[in-house]
Amino acid sequence: MTISLPNSLTGALKYIKKFKGKIFVIFAGKTAFLSAEIMNEIANEIALLKHVGIKVVVVHEIPDNADYFGEDKNFISEWMNKTGDIKDIGVLSIAGKISLKFVSCIAKQDIIAISLVGKQDKNTINLLMSENYIPIISSVSVPNQYQFAAELASSLNAEKFILLLKEEGILDADEELIPSLNLKRLDDIIKEGIVSGQLIKPVNACKSAINNGVNKVHLIKADKHKLIEEIFTDEGVGTIITKE
Repeated sequence: MTISLPNSLTGALKYIKKFKGKIFVIFAGKTAFLSAEIMNEIANEIALLKHVGIKVVVVHEIPDNADYFGEDKNFISEWMNKTGDIKDIGVLSIAGKISLKFVSCIAKQDIIAISLVGKQDKNTINLLMSENYIPIISSVSVPNQYQFAAELASSLNAEKFILLLKEEGILDADEELIPSLNLKRLDDIIKEGIVSGQLIKPVNACKSAINNGVNKVHLIKADKHKLIEEIFTDEGVGTIITKE
């Protein structure tokens, strides 16, 4: 998408006013860690949301493959067992490294983020947000990381649940991006087999979030500029899911 800067700023203003004070729960999938450049840019865009008055909570995925860690690949590989799974102690180490990198990147934009591990009480999250922090939560020791993030979004009465994934969004049978759909249409395309494979778990988490009070869910690619273009432009760049 190519947008002129003045037009983009003018267009973004209405969304900034609309979402000021609202809660966004952002799930950063493992694709966000494929390069330091992408991770840093996503952190910058998360900081921007905070700067314009949006309350942000980040849940990050724990990758199960050392290839997602760039220069840390050899370090992470030490924690892999013979089957290729990451050992429990390695998971905690990985979670800590990811969280600290996010915290460090966000700090460059004069925003303070707090690293947390595993399930957290919503009162703790609300307290941190009230103190102007961004909670960065490692989804450690949970059976389904997507569902964990969706349940957190629901418990916080989030305005948006945003998933940053490998995919651009949900594609139709012709592999064209579906910009928006409701739960009924989503159920239809699942039955048709259009949504399958790696998207099943995140899509089911999206359904759960919508059915439990989240206003809108967004599936977008974990890449540079995607988050800001999805939130602050009319066109968006991914798939929006609503209840009706």
